[in-house]
Amino acid sequence: MKIKYLILFWGAILITAVWADKSNKTGVIEKNIFTDRKYNYQFTIPANWKAKAEKEPSPIRAVLQKTKIERYGSASYNQTQVNIPSLFVCVETTSLEVDSFCKIILENPKKLPNSEIYLYKLEFLTSSEVVDRGKIQVDGHTAQKIYLKKRYFKPVRDPRAGYGEPDNATLVEDFLLGFWVVFKKENNVIFLHCSGDREIFRINEEDWHRLLDSWIFISPAAATPQN
Repeated sequence: MKIKYLILFWGAILITAVWADKSNKTGVIEKNIFTDRKYNYQFTIPANWKAKAEKEPSPIRAVLQKTKIERYGSASYNQTQVNIPSLFVCVETTSLEVDSFCKIILENPKKLPNSEIYLYKLEFLTSSEVVDRGKIQVDGHTAQKIYLKKRYFKPVRDPRAGYGEPDNATLVEDFLLGFWVVFKKENNVIFLHCSGDREIFRINEEDWHRLLDSWIFISPAAATPQN
């Protein structure tokens, strides 16, 4: 009888611990759908991408990385130098409008709320340059889309080198390519940071737009993710 009660006791503790762990995250992932109950939105995770929720409290709500990376051009010469395509979903509660928030991102990111977090994790906040900008729609909300690039040097192996021969690697200038997407829902500015290697940008952009096309704001009373 004591053993039965012990099993029930430890089972209850385990269930409570699992529930507490989930409730302490910025989102829940079910059937490839990420749902953020604090800010009431969800999106579908693209194929060949993995998503991770952060521990609360965090302005970074989700981090996505590609799990299957296409390689061609100079990227095929040195696989260790391919930057993993990524997407960060961030939310800030602020009275600033989208245009003002974008101005801070581009001109003085140290003035952002939680700037120390963003400057550490988001590539395009430092030493990047704007390539183009325009507007898109995200679930009926007008968003700023700002293309950026960031230069860097990477070692490229000579493709003519045979097996066992010296690599003869040389440093070649290349750049990361990606964009910001910034929009606002009520008092919350949502901003997405998308980045990856120039050579595979177009393929990644298709994936990022699939996510944006799937983005919906949900009712706080909604009980389950929408398919």
